[in-house]
Amino acid sequence: MSPFEVVADSFAGRVRRLSLRGKVALFGSAAYVLAPRYFDWCTAAGLSSDQALLDRALDYARQVALGNQVAGGRELLGSIEAVTPSEPTDVTWFTAAQDCWVCIDTAIRAVVDDFDAADSTWYLLEPMFQAVSERLYGVVDAGSQDQGESEAAALRDEQLDKAVSAVSRVIDDLDRETFTVASLNEIAIALANIRP
Repeated sequence: MSPFEVVADSFAGRVRRLSLRGKVALFGSAAYVLAPRYFDWCTAAGLSSDQALLDRALDYARQVALGNQVAGGRELLGSIEAVTPSEPTDVTWFTAAQDCWVCIDTAIRAVVDDFDAADSTWYLLEPMFQAVSERLYGVVDAGSQDQGESEAAALRDEQLDKAVSAVSRVIDDLDRETFTVASLNEIAIALANIRP
């Protein structure tokens, strides 16, 4: 396993132990934090954003995290699948844009399909990991025999280290049964370091 996979897997085990509402709060907040990069990607690619859909999906996740019964999750998933970015991949912020939608899909799918949100933990850190790798090595994926050392060096980078620490702290703080609007706002603020 690569160094980055080790970090992601260690978080996955911790995410798996969270309540459903904790998982929804984590991935919904991550999508909210990554949303500005989705809009940046749309602008750079010359595409219209699906802001209204994203807003509805984020509100759905927020309401579930707050403990409210919400209808329409299955319909949201169908719409999310249709708009999750798949191209152009060579435009700045593509990974963050795609992972924004993967995170909100994960939050809703955990509710609707009993999806194991821990399987999506990688996407919490992937945008920052790729941004740091590109800054350090000029490519988003080292993809060579030195990949393990390249990933280890990227993980030691201050920017990625802050993102890893933020996710770790947030997972620790999500070990609760109830959330308020204020606590969900605090989660989003704490996750700000995952956005490149």
